[in-house]
Amino acid sequence: RIGGRKRGREVAHIMATGDLLGFGDATPAPPDIQHLMNMFPGVDRIVVEEIYENIAGGNVEKATEALLSITDDQVDMAKVQQQEQERQDELVALQVLQEMMNEEARGSRGGAGASSAASAPDADRMAQRMANDQKVKGQSKGVKQALARQLGKIKAKAKGGSSAPEYQQHYASLLDDEKDMKI
Repeated sequence: RIGGRKRGREVAHIMATGDLLGFGDATPAPPDIQHLMNMFPGVDRIVVEEIYENIAGGNVEKATEALLSITDDQVDMAKVQQQEQERQDELVALQVLQEMMNEEARGSRGGAGASSAASAPDADRMAQRMANDQKVKGQSKGVKQALARQLGKIKAKAKGGSSAPEYQQHYASLLDDEKDMKI
């Protein structure tokens, strides 16, 4: 029974101070700091205290604004990095697709009456080839998603403007090894 009270105090200490390992300040956080720590759980206590005391001069509203700007900057940076990654994935996908289309064109030159442009059947054939191509299998999920989007656009254009998303989902299922890719 006594051990249960001790554990309860330890948990209360961790909750109040954020000091999980017992290396930091063992004093409970003042109410304003605790309030800010609850509002910004991803920000370390020392950062919250520094902003509250030195930047905001002990003003909770100013500290909240400062902490919001910090977390907004982190969110904006993550969004920029995600957009850059998507752009890179799209470029790689376009390169892979161009290589496949060039191979299709070279192969069709030997056959009579074959079109060198990517038509709906060519999009299907390219998707099947990509699904079995080791170079495509080694690509990231983002590249495979971009390939599925591009193949969907090709097929939709060949079908006279049909809805590309249904084709994209079909191609995504062909290209995805893990079977959980979403477009």
